[in-house]
Amino acid sequence: RKQNEKYMSEENNKTLQDQRIESLCENITALGISSPKGQEYDFETIRKCLEDGPNSNVFRDLIHLLASDINMFQQTSIPHDHSTFAEDFKTLLITTEFAFNPSNSLGSLTNRVIALEHILSHLKALLMIHSESQMEVDTKESLQDSLLNICDLLKITDTSEKNHDLIGSITETIKERKLLPSKLLINPKSLQSSHLEILDQMNQEFAKEYSDRRQVLVTRLNVTMKSFLWSGEANERVDHRPIIFTI
Repeated sequence: RKQNEKYMSEENNKTLQDQRIESLCENITALGISSPKGQEYDFETIRKCLEDGPNSNVFRDLIHLLASDINMFQQTSIPHDHSTFAEDFKTLLITTEFAFNPSNSLGSLTNRVIALEHILSHLKALLMIHSESQMEVDTKESLQDSLLNICDLLKITDTSEKNHDLIGSITETIKERKLLPSKLLINPKSLQSSHLEILDQMNQEFAKEYSDRRQVLVTRLNVTMKSFLWSGEANERVDHRPIIFTI
């Protein structure tokens, strides 16, 4: 009986391990990471390289690629050479604030899975932060471009002013040409830099809210499609290649 319980426990652990490795594969694919030869990291490849650990060229190449991507946003070590891989890998985990003892991160398959999960999560977080920062820059540049386009249409030649001054110039030009009422709800000339910053912040919050709503809808769509594909009838009739919708 004890042997049976031990066997069942080992089988359960193996199933959970496989599920975690499958999740790793999905995250690696979502990040667009492929091997130096341009091949995708499939389940069998990832499981084999995790089992072999630093003795595997595939494992070292994968960690090298992930560390290189992290290094674009945060200075860290990039493990690759077999002779220094263990020490460089430990430094990478310390730099990325690994929650467990980095000295044991290569000691077993489970530890290597946990370490790789951490590295992927850290990279995804950095990409999200960079994306939000880039969105702020793009928003400001988009506002400037829009104002300059309006100035061009209205034949306003002096466009060296700041955004709130440009809005004032545009409004005065439109009023002079009697294209809108003389009384406005908000006088652009009364807007100070602090006011524009508040309006810009509100715009960013609205943009993020609608982006989150769209992400929820896309996630629901993916879940719905997967639920259809799990049915017995669908298994007999449809192609089994994954269907993934993104925003």
